[in-house]
Amino acid sequence: MMTPVDGPCAGLRGRLRGLLSDDLLSRVAWSRLVEPGDWRAAALIGEVGAGEALRALLDRDVEWMARYRPRVAQLDPERDLSGLQRLGGRVVRPSDEEWPSTLELLRAPPPCLWVRGPARLDEVAARSVAVVGARAATAYGEHVAAELACGLVDREFAVVSGMAFGIDAAAHRGALAGGGV
Repeated sequence: MMTPVDGPCAGLRGRLRGLLSDDLLSRVAWSRLVEPGDWRAAALIGEVGAGEALRALLDRDVEWMARYRPRVAQLDPERDLSGLQRLGGRVVRPSDEEWPSTLELLRAPPPCLWVRGPARLDEVAARSVAVVGARAATAYGEHVAAELACGLVDREFAVVSGMAFGIDAAAHRGALAGGGV
């Protein structure tokens, strides 16, 4: 009987099995597999842990998981972590001291957060403002988002967003140009 990731992903099966006992690598893998807000994946990770949830993805034939299986072939969390570390970044997990506790209020908290910079994430989140908007933004919209973000960091707020193109990216550029977080 074929399991869900037999076929083109079968060669990865053994390598991925090694991730199951490493919470950090499993969470990095999940962050590459799922879209933000996937409450089913978040619930499964929350219930059984990231490693066991990854095992379920590999072994179970569950319809909602099928959409993530094509991405399994591209997984290489060790490479991802290495690249992040080269850029001076780190991964923050729910078990880490600096994990923002407010994320637990979300229906689907992320499996981990990719962070770059020295600021403690929990402190940054305590005084932050989300600036989000259209991905296909006008030049004027991007200008306003950047100016707004620059004004917010001037008042010592951090600017957060979903890391999308358009307004979100313009807000991040404005925050960084203003010397903020």
